[in-house]
Amino acid sequence: MIATLSARLPPRFRAAFAAVEAKVLAIMILVAGGVWLILGLGGEVREGETSAFDKAVIEALRLPGLPHVPIGPRWLWEAMRDVTALGGTTFVVLATTLAVAGLAFHRNWRRAAVLAGVMICAQSCDELLKGIYGRPRPDFAPLGTYVYAQSFPSGHSTASAALWLSLAMLAASFEPRRREKAFWFAIAGLVIAGVGFSRVFLGVHWPTDVLAGWVLGACWALCGWLVWRTRRAPGA
Repeated sequence: MIATLSARLPPRFRAAFAAVEAKVLAIMILVAGGVWLILGLGGEVREGETSAFDKAVIEALRLPGLPHVPIGPRWLWEAMRDVTALGGTTFVVLATTLAVAGLAFHRNWRRAAVLAGVMICAQSCDELLKGIYGRPRPDFAPLGTYVYAQSFPSGHSTASAALWLSLAMLAASFEPRRREKAFWFAIAGLVIAGVGFSRVFLGVHWPTDVLAGWVLGACWALCGWLVWRTRRAPGA
């Protein structure tokens, strides 16, 4: 299949595609699996099959008999609010803009365009899925917490996965050794996990919302990697 696809590409792309065809195939399989997982999970959510699991997890993070009060000291609540902001619209737009501007400043036009495209597509797809499934938010958020839009998938989780994985891929592309590459992905993973956990801890998303957001954001980040790698010059 990959060989056939490679043969159909214009000559300027054929050599670059052949150099990374094994990785391309792996990424295509991962993205396809991610799409299948999101659709399957969405179907389970719509039928209420995940309700017991979601409720059990979110209740485990609340004080007994006080559904709007998370466990732990007050400083932990504030820390979770700070962490969750790393996937919020304001931070994501600002970080994306600065990253795109920095790449453009150094004339990395392709990387800048790919990063911008990944974030736009991830956010658009998140809004589309929210409209399709229309899942209500959990009623566990601390009093005074402002939430909007639907619940499935988690927009914060989607945005953080798309942004931080894309940034890790970009940073790792400049590193010559695997240890340094792994460092950037480890940092991205910690931030993504922290944002997702904070959404459940604060009671503004169900666990399955976060899982779907992680997969959705990761799929778009992988698509961005695929576009960037298959358009690189041979031997780059």
